[in-house]
Amino acid sequence: MGKNRAEKIAVAARRTKLVEYRRQRRPYRDFYAELGYSSIAAASKDFCRVLEENLTAVKMGIELYRESALLELDDLAAKALTIMNATHYAIAPGGKTVVDPITGGPLVDHGPNLAAIDRLLRIQERQAKVTGLDAATKVDITGDVKYEIVGIAPEDLG
Repeated sequence: MGKNRAEKIAVAARRTKLVEYRRQRRPYRDFYAELGYSSIAAASKDFCRVLEENLTAVKMGIELYRESALLELDDLAAKALTIMNATHYAIAPGGKTVVDPITGGPLVDHGPNLAAIDRLLRIQERQAKVTGLDAATKVDITGDVKYEIVGIAPEDLG
């Protein structure tokens, strides 16, 4: 059975004081009994639990933000794709469609398509950053290292 509301409030108040005391760098021995802990170890364990719960909450918040950002980027990418895949025609300053002198039909304007491609690339770059796809790769270099000192005789080192 879960804790009732009053118990939850009491635990939250105790943990608030616990965190405040630790923030002040007070040793557990100075306050564990005051806060109702049975021992220094019990207070320390609860403090670790508080940290873990808060880190979990922060991580969950970051993940929710990341998911939201990715959904927004997906929506922007879909809009850019629509523009990229559409046929656009050149329009004269008076508002009339420019006629292609070779085909006699409307003159195709590739500018909006190219701009949409550029925008898609920027969106994909942002998606890669948000997902960590472009994160730096760590390289572990192990092995023996040999140092050589040039210009000094080994017998002069000792």
